[in-house]
Amino acid sequence: MRRNDEYENGLFRMEKRASNKVGVFLVIVVALILLGGVFFYLYSNKDGIDWSFSWPWENGENKIDQSDNPDNIKLPNSNSSSNKEELSMPSLKEEVWDGMGDYKIIVSNLQADDHGFTLDIAFEAYRNDYTFVLEKILVDGFDTSVTLNKSVAKGAQFKENIRINKSDLNLVNVSNFSNLTFYYRVDTPSLSLTGSVIKKSVTVNSIVMSDNVIKGLVEIDNSNQTTVSYYTTVDDKDNYYIYFDFKNISLNKKQQVSIKKLLINGKIYDYKDFKTEIYQGAEKVVYLIIPKSEVKTIENFTVSFTMLCEVDGKITAVYITNEYSNFIVKI
Repeated sequence: MRRNDEYENGLFRMEKRASNKVGVFLVIVVALILLGGVFFYLYSNKDGIDWSFSWPWENGENKIDQSDNPDNIKLPNSNSSSNKEELSMPSLKEEVWDGMGDYKIIVSNLQADDHGFTLDIAFEAYRNDYTFVLEKILVDGFDTSVTLNKSVAKGAQFKENIRINKSDLNLVNVSNFSNLTFYYRVDTPSLSLTGSVIKKSVTVNSIVMSDNVIKGLVEIDNSNQTTVSYYTTVDDKDNYYIYFDFKNISLNKKQQVSIKKLLINGKIYDYKDFKTEIYQGAEKVVYLIIPKSEVKTIENFTVSFTMLCEVDGKITAVYITNEYSNFIVKI
């Protein structure tokens, strides 16, 4: 009986070992299937996956932290005044512009806050009904997105608080400035009269000196009083942003800009939707957005622009800029 018990116990132990081997084998098979699936997915989607890696403490010079909007980008190579996160508090003496006794415009109350600058524009109508059209405000010569179109009846007045967005200033690394330039006109609808554009410059006082000249520009072309320059290329996890600077010194000509040709890594890149206006007397930084889902790495690009010269709403000339090529060196 003892031997039989020992035999039965030994047989029982042998069956237990066999069942363990089967279990281990099944686990290995499942693991191999899962790993195979992972490798197959990675191989199938290799072009859409960012394989780059950086440690949390690494901060590349041309890397940006993109939030909701590329206008919030603080560009590299910024000047000293733009390194401040907070806008400097300016002051502006009240400006009164008399329209030959027909109307009066008052500019006052310049303030800074977390979202940019605000100021008040008041308009008083005396002899007719008018439409006040603020076409543009330049900050130290740089373009902003500020516009205003307001009608006012004879004998009435309005007062409007307008904002210069911080996003406009971040795009050109401006946190402090010394000059505001207003372009406006006053229309008289009852007489079917469209007023001429009037330019007014206002000096702003600030305890911080401003030096809002963009450094490191590479000139591409200089045609019809407009200088076109390459600025820089930056990227985030989703896109590349290629920046250019346009400076229009004409006092009465606007430039309507579009892309003539864009090559990326030697291949034509379709960017037909890009159109922008360079206002008279204005400097403007614009950018092209290249999704990384379409172009994984930009090794080089070549670009040229078409500029349509506009005077009083009419196209008077067409210019095609020189081609510019840039070979991006990865370090």
